[in-house]
Amino acid sequence: MGQAPRDLAPTRSGMHFFGAELRHWRVLRGLSQDELGRLTHDSGSAIGKVEKAVRRPSLRLARECDQALNTGGVLQRLWPLVEKELGRKGDPDSQADTATADTGRAASVLDDRANRTHDGRAQPSSLGEAIWADAVESARYARHLTGATIHPIALDDIHAQIRWLARCYVSRPLVELLDQIRQLRAQVFFHLDGGHEYRQYRDLHMAAGRLTGLLAHAALDCGDYASADVHARTAWLFAEYADHHGTRAWVRSLQSLIAYWDSRPREAVEFARDGIRFVSPDANEVRLRSLEARACAALHDHDGALDALTAAESCGERPDDTEGVGGVFTFPPAKRAAYAGTTLLALGGREHVEHAVTESTRALTTYAALAAGDRSTGDMLAARMDLVRAHVAQRHLDAAHTQFMQVTAVPPHRRTASIVRRVLVFTHEFAQTPDAASSLGGDMVEAGRSFQLTAPALRPR
Repeated sequence: MGQAPRDLAPTRSGMHFFGAELRHWRVLRGLSQDELGRLTHDSGSAIGKVEKAVRRPSLRLARECDQALNTGGVLQRLWPLVEKELGRKGDPDSQADTATADTGRAASVLDDRANRTHDGRAQPSSLGEAIWADAVESARYARHLTGATIHPIALDDIHAQIRWLARCYVSRPLVELLDQIRQLRAQVFFHLDGGHEYRQYRDLHMAAGRLTGLLAHAALDCGDYASADVHARTAWLFAEYADHHGTRAWVRSLQSLIAYWDSRPREAVEFARDGIRFVSPDANEVRLRSLEARACAALHDHDGALDALTAAESCGERPDDTEGVGGVFTFPPAKRAAYAGTTLLALGGREHVEHAVTESTRALTTYAALAAGDRSTGDMLAARMDLVRAHVAQRHLDAAHTQFMQVTAVPPHRRTASIVRRVLVFTHEFAQTPDAASSLGGDMVEAGRSFQLTAPALRPR
């Protein structure tokens, strides 16, 4: 039978405050000391000693715990206080042995102080220690207060940041945004741990659902479909708690997208069709119908794909999402055209291939007319790859060569897992055809193979 956790006294010292915060975040994330130790390349025993203020935390440990526990940098911000309190400079990692001894002596001195204040805290022995104790108490109460309520302005700021991230996600490299998404979600999770009125809880769950959905999208773009699935299921749970149909529909579309790229087209169809019951007159229906059509085509369901394409077209020029989040939460006409091109190309046949060229070209020209920040790099690359395949099928090798060279010239930090897969599969298949022996064909094969040698910036950990 395991021992009960030792009670912590966060107001006793900076190390105790750090240890209490570390345990708070570890328990919040549902990790044991051993599990956190594996994530931070340390032992569970060492984590336990830091939590009990028996061992001094290093800056490296603070960084890795922040990352593993998704705290938003809380422990790194506390670490300088620990360093200052113990009168040291630099990273304690460089003097690990003496650090343990010094920490033991400091803990003994603190434990020997028998004088207590009326509320049980250690009686300060100096003015500096008294000031520190007061600061710790202020921080403790501030955390309690912010956990119990969130100012409407702070809530508005969270939603504003989500709108900004949603728009940036369309056109900016993921490596520039991932940390900001994670930190904002950690902030929302922190507020969800407190007690709020129903409306605030609903807003926070909606924010958590959208941010977790963005992380699912990020995992998908890295090709980590298992992590994407976990994030998407969690986002669905938040949408349920928020009781928000728009978020439900968007998450279902995300789950359909993940299933499609994870070679589960039947599930992709089911997710898309289930999401339809939550749509309102906004862009979500166009998205879901387009996803259904593409997945049906992958299943060789000719009639189902064409019916879904027709339904998507019949939606007309629907407005963006009714909540006004924008960016990745919208499904503009250019994106619908890109998805239609992929669907028609998968159906095959001369007429469908010609129609695919029309739709893919429309996607590129429509995106080109938008502001740079509204152009989806991923959709434009996908449309170009569809044109490559269509032109090869039509024996227009010069046109295919032009499009393919533009795709393979894209720098690694702009590549997503889906684009990498498209290029690799095409290169392998094309290399087996007679066209590969031509001058243009040889250039394409060489470009595709060189593309494979340069690893994309977005890869699962």
